[in-house]
Amino acid sequence: MSLRPRFLALLLLFLVPLAECGGPSEAQRALEAGNSAFNEGNLPTAREQYDHALALDSTLAEAYVNRGIIYRTQNNHRAAVADFDRGLALDPNQPLAHYHRGASRMMMQDFEGGVDDMASALATDALHQEDKLRAHRFRSIGLMNLERYTEAIDDLTQVIALQPTMAINYFDRGQLFEATDKPDQAIADYERALERLAANEPLYTKVQDRLTALQQAQASEAS
Repeated sequence: MSLRPRFLALLLLFLVPLAECGGPSEAQRALEAGNSAFNEGNLPTAREQYDHALALDSTLAEAYVNRGIIYRTQNNHRAAVADFDRGLALDPNQPLAHYHRGASRMMMQDFEGGVDDMASALATDALHQEDKLRAHRFRSIGLMNLERYTEAIDDLTQVIALQPTMAINYFDRGQLFEATDKPDQAIADYERALERLAANEPLYTKVQDRLTALQQAQASEAS
């Protein structure tokens, strides 16, 4: 009786785990090389490595998203959105991908899409405070363009809570209070903005003019 078939079967069983434990694939190594170059600020090399990784494995969601971020930094928003779409189709649970796609959509004047993406990003606790602040700011801009002023005010209120020293936040919210016929709140925000500005700053004159015009309008209505 021959033992060869059994020996071959045992040999194959032994080799399978070795193949499975052979380390990262070439695609994974390219992805990691891209991430290293990305973190070092070497975006051309990072993009080349992501291109290579995706040519080998088109299911690497991280490579699509990171390449999309590179496109976004280069103001190639159409290519960025296409990559974010692919990455999110593979892995929808990526708040940063929603954030970056939302920003690119805003730049393409797709305000509905941008607002939706920022909402998805903000629905999680995964954003760092700086990205969270920007997401609220981006969404407020989208909402303003969609004339959804009350929601935009809510976002700017969140921005102010995260960044209370920036005069521009109060000025922008003041303008929205004006747009929604809330002059007292607008005046209060313009005054807060002026408190945070030096008289020689360009924004100071703009805020002062807006405040003076609103106060004069209120005085005229009262007389």
